[in-house]
Amino acid sequence: MIAPSVERGFLRNLKTLDKRLDVKFNGENFVITYDRGYGEPVNLCLVKREDGGFRQPDMREIAFLKAGDLENKRIQDKLAETAKYMYEVREQDAKKRRDNFRHQTKLDKIQLMSAFNIAHGAGKKSPAFRRV
Repeated sequence: MIAPSVERGFLRNLKTLDKRLDVKFNGENFVITYDRGYGEPVNLCLVKREDGGFRQPDMREIAFLKAGDLENKRIQDKLAETAKYMYEVREQDAKKRRDNFRHQTKLDKIQLMSAFNIAHGAGKKSPAFRRV
């Protein structure tokens, strides 16, 4: 049996996406493979109809591969994401710093008053109970 060939336009679009992508026929269906540079190529997706039958690969596979490509972003978008993330991190750090100062002053109020009284020779503070 002679293996069917892939349409040249599809193969050109696939190679434009990445030079290491290729299409092979496994006896029943086309399989899109990726050459890692060592060992055997890795199968990425099987090209078949909804009922499992044979079909030629088309732009659906290109869209599938592009959707899975994490590096398929413009550099401006990557920089904008990074800048937004760093802005949010700085905002969270500033909020934590403000909260930390507020909590430390709440906790240290009694200690500060005692130290102030000792430093200024104010003596003992008044007792908690009422004097007679």
